[in-house]
Amino acid sequence: MKYSGAFISRIVGVLICLLVFLNLNGGKNHWQGIPEADARGYYAWLPAIFIYQDLHFSFMDSLEGKKYFNENLYYEYRIGFQDKVINKYFAGTAFVQIPFFGLAHLWAIIGGYDADGYSKPYMMMIGIAALFWLMLGLFWTDRLLGLFELSDTTRALAISAFLFGSNLFYYAVIEPGMSHVYSFALFAGVFYFLKKYQLQKTKHYWIGAWIVFGLAVAVRPINLIAVLAFPFILGGWQTSLSILQGLVHKPLLFIYSFLGFMIFPFAQLFLHFLQTGVWGVRSYPNETFDFWHPQFFAILFSYKKGLFLYTPIYLLSLLLGVYALWKPGKIKALPWFFLFWFVQVWMFSSWWCWWYGGSFSGRPFLDFGILIILLLASGIEHFKRTIWGKSMMFFILFILVIFCQFQIYQYRYYLIHWEEMNRDKYWEVFLKIP
Repeated sequence: MKYSGAFISRIVGVLICLLVFLNLNGGKNHWQGIPEADARGYYAWLPAIFIYQDLHFSFMDSLEGKKYFNENLYYEYRIGFQDKVINKYFAGTAFVQIPFFGLAHLWAIIGGYDADGYSKPYMMMIGIAALFWLMLGLFWTDRLLGLFELSDTTRALAISAFLFGSNLFYYAVIEPGMSHVYSFALFAGVFYFLKKYQLQKTKHYWIGAWIVFGLAVAVRPINLIAVLAFPFILGGWQTSLSILQGLVHKPLLFIYSFLGFMIFPFAQLFLHFLQTGVWGVRSYPNETFDFWHPQFFAILFSYKKGLFLYTPIYLLSLLLGVYALWKPGKIKALPWFFLFWFVQVWMFSSWWCWWYGGSFSGRPFLDFGILIILLLASGIEHFKRTIWGKSMMFFILFILVIFCQFQIYQYRYYLIHWEEMNRDKYWEVFLKIP
């Protein structure tokens, strides 16, 4: 059997990620640091529901507070709501980790580990969960690029370049408990199913798209803005409108897709109801958006956390993709990307903590990385028609991958500070080896 270049690139990429993950976390007690900060709150839903049946998370006082206590890793994700204690983080990430939590529990029992939700098997399986979803996301990405009739070589190069030249590698391997690799994978599935429905009109693709979209919204509610990118994937407003008009004659399909979309958001609402007796809990009470003062420039270009500075492959992909699509027959979909991109940057940069705490590059942009890969692949396909263009593509992408991996290495060793970077600090450590 002959395997495609895109298939080989996906498998090799995930295997490299797996080896790096095992090397970083397999020895000593390094596994205890796999979930950090927000990730500890995402994961906590699983032991709370399946082991302790304690939705107020009091079990943490005897576990993370004492048994597994590390002052460098401890993170308080519980907040007060009225007279109750709740988890401030949404449960969507826990939903996608459920099968791996079950395997970890079985591993702990058979292997003689403490079956308490926090021993080594549970922490290691968080990383395995992220790598599984990475593999699935790259599979859907490859299939979506194929639907746009992009060549095998182009798909392989775009997927490999983005995996290792963006923050996708970082959040799949070094902080696998964060939500972003899951959102990335889910939106690869959403857009693939939507495009497949457009081409084949098979109803299970339409329903599947909305179920996966609902799961993505449960992971991060702000992911709802992805609906603005649907016309871009579908080829423009007219195509999108014709699909919607077709649903008028398929009321059951509309109902099924709506119910499918609501499964996971409703599960989150129900969990909050079980905790508090209230439907619709605002679990971020003192954290808000300031839509009148967005930090557009800072979130994209600043030394503190600029997306284009720390992961310039995003900028290259935007420039190449827009240039490649700026022609008759394709331009009609491009304004929808511009609309989505503007709303995305506006929303992300309006958050009170626009730098998103301890993070490498602009981490919320990774959730919609499938769109960046699509633009990158479109640019590669356009420019690789000549020997000169192909050579330049390989060279530039190689440099950007090396640059990104080097900065990730610096970030891991704290030369690039997780929150306090500025121009002087950046150039002081630029290309410096730890």
